Amino acid sequence: MKTPIRLCIALLLALMAQSYSFAQTPTVSTTLNTITNVRSGITEEFTVTTQGGSGQMVVGRFDFDPYQQDDIVLQYKGPGQEEYTTLAMSTEGVAIFGPEQGFAYAAAATTHNFRILFARGITYNYTLSLVTVGATPETVATASGTVAVTTPTQFPTIDGTLDNVSQQKGIVVSQAEEWQIFVTTNQFAGVMGNIQIVLGTPAQRNNITLQYNANRAATTAEEVDFQPLAFNEQGIATIGPATGERLTEEGIEQLMRVTFAQPGDYTYTLRFLRTDGNTLATVTETVTATGVAGIGDMIGNTRISVYPTLANGAVRVDLGEVRNASIAVTDMLGRVVMQLEKASGSVNLNTSGMAKGTYFVKVIKGKEVAGSRFIVR
Repeated sequence: MKTPIRLCIALLLALMAQSYSFAQTPTVSTTLNTITNVRSGITEEFTVTTQGGSGQMVVGRFDFDPYQQDDIVLQYKGPGQEEYTTLAMSTEGVAIFGPEQGFAYAAAATTHNFRILFARGITYNYTLSLVTVGATPETVATASGTVAVTTPTQFPTIDGTLDNVSQQKGIVVSQAEEWQIFVTTNQFAGVMGNIQIVLGTPAQRNNITLQYNANRAATTAEEVDFQPLAFNEQGIATIGPATGERLTEEGIEQLMRVTFAQPGDYTYTLRFLRTDGNTLATVTETVTATGVAGIGDMIGNTRISVYPTLANGAVRVDLGEVRNASIAVTDMLGRVVMQLEKASGSVNLNTSGMAKGTYFVKVIKGKEVAGSRFIVR
């Protein structure tokens, strides 16, 4: 009789061990405490991983210090979801994530994706928990940590070259002008936002045809992809998706094209608007469009050609039949960066030592002047 009893005991122990393996102790962990160089105003991404348990339904819970709840924007994208949603933060600093009916924690590891933005440069404490769903909620797993957030001291800057085009050669109605917008990142690499052009007089939007280069990687004129950019009724034109684009260390160089239908003064503000509605960089400029042509591209009966207009090497100035002309190349600030005398035929300009940006070419023969421009990538 001893053998059957021992066999039963062995089977019972085996079943208990198997049952224990199926009901692992639930755990929850996060990469939030591993993020380095966290800065206020810049969205960071992290994950939460749940594992173990018997498949019971739970919800996730973040507890921050109550006085910090207004300084935190927390977004969540659950397993299988494509879009992030902003989580509500209670006055006690609590944010709940997961479906209302909860999600099952099981033996397999499950990853939950998050984005977080801190508004101030302070230390944030948090507790992460899994809480059962039901009449008597029970905490089944916890993890805690701190995030040290610093405040950037160097904000992005933004600038445009259209006002310099207006000063250097003049802007004529019905003639398309190419220009650039530059955004420098400084300490805000990783922030999400958009370049916006805001008209001082919204009604002037009806006089402006605006385009932007959708292919910033273009290195030749043939690769440039100009797309229409419309102003809304408030006179605001936004470049990029509503979700914003991420500022890289290199910043943004945006090539633009504009045509004015009516003469007059046009005042506009360039700004980089963070996706939370805060303006990180701004500059206001004014240009004048006239009905009178400025410097043309003709000397006598000869057209002066400058190509390629988008360059990363040599730029050729074709003088045609013009002989012994003077050529001056100036930057957007009017500084002469290259000067040639007694030029004839075709002249190559070496741009290898030039900074990125727009340059103006002025060809002078006696009392006649012709002008053009090119952009160094």
